[in-house]
Amino acid sequence: MPIIETAKGLAAVSDIAGCGSRFRRLSFGAVDFAKDLNMRLSLDEWELTPARAAIALASRVAGLDAVSYAHLTLPTSLCWVRLLPSLFPL
Repeated sequence: MPIIETAKGLAAVSDIAGCGSRFRRLSFGAVDFAKDLNMRLSLDEWELTPARAAIALASRVAGLDAVSYAHLTLPTSLCWVRLLPSLFPL
């Protein structure tokens, strides 16, 4: 399954979605994408909405299943927030 993880991948998402029949959906690597763009994510990840929408649209146009991605939302007390300081403002 192709994973969109960078700005370059998002820029080519329509080509990627339409390039073959060996996969049924795209996936979104939100953490890698945010890191590639030096983004600081809020807990509700609204900053990723345009990228998710672009991937969903490209998937639909190419006849692929719904986009597969995981939400990053974690309680601030978890150690993950300490491990990803460049992504989560404290």
